Amino acid sequence: MPRKATGLTAAKVRTADPGRYGDGGGLYLLVRPGGGRFWLFRYVIAKKMREMGLGPASGRDAVMLTDARTAARKLWEAVRAGRDPLDDRKAEAEAKKAAALAAQALAVTFKDAAASYIVGSIIIEAMREDQALAGQVVALLKSKVKSARDKAAIADLLL
Repeated sequence: MPRKATGLTAAKVRTADPGRYGDGGGLYLLVRPGGGRFWLFRYVIAKKMREMGLGPASGRDAVMLTDARTAARKLWEAVRAGRDPLDDRKAEAEAKKAAALAAQALAVTFKDAAASYIVGSIIIEAMREDQALAGQVVALLKSKVKSARDKAAIADLLL
């Protein structure tokens, strides 16, 4: 029968020698030989042992013992509900990245879009065929985007 972890104390977190120390509920303190201290959450899902980092246990951005216990408790509840916390973390990161890209796309101004279009297609084609035409196209588009709407977001112009 496995031994029950006695739990960690703040003093033990600060002074532990290199190794892995269990706190219970899947929470572990990993101390590396170089002195790095990290919180890990270990769990089994689909008969597979997984480890999830919860942050540093020392340093400027240290996660306190009580915060690590709270996080481990929430993750343990997710595992008991049949969800993989690492998959949840990955899905959350992908959702944040998609939202940031969508916000960035909405923030593109007419001036930026016109400039990209010029550089991306018209200038290249025009320069292949006629250098004078390329200059005319650039001058025409520059004069069109100097209006007050050149800094308006494309999304606002479409509404």
